[in-house]
Amino acid sequence: MATTSGPVVIGEDGLVRLIRLLTEHGYRVVGPTVRDDAIVLAEVDSVACLPAGWGVDVAPGRCALRRREDRAMFAHSAGPQSWKQFLQPPRRLLWSGEFEPPAPETPRYAFPAGAVRTPARLAGRPVEYRPRPR
Repeated sequence: MATTSGPVVIGEDGLVRLIRLLTEHGYRVVGPTVRDDAIVLAEVDSVACLPAGWGVDVAPGRCALRRREDRAMFAHSAGPQSWKQFLQPPRRLLWSGEFEPPAPETPRYAFPAGAVRTPARLAGRPVEYRPRPR
């Protein structure tokens, strides 16, 4: 197998095959594309989406799209976006569940005979409880 130690240039046919193979293997291909008078990052499904022949003139407070004389697809400066939106998605579900609060339990009490010494009343008069001898 031949090896190379310098830059490698892939032609338009090579990019067509590369995008097709990546898509067939389940990848979402992201690259530069022209939208709203700017070169922005978006999903691309063919070479026709790439900004062939477009460039950007950048100056302080100004960024203008311009036509180039060649069909270079990546001959532009970084656009107004960042790769971060693709590399670090803003939200990712880490956990999900349902919460059902426990039903309040009614306490159950047991009082042995003679343990409770609260005064009882019968017909408005205090009654004293005396356990029967066994």
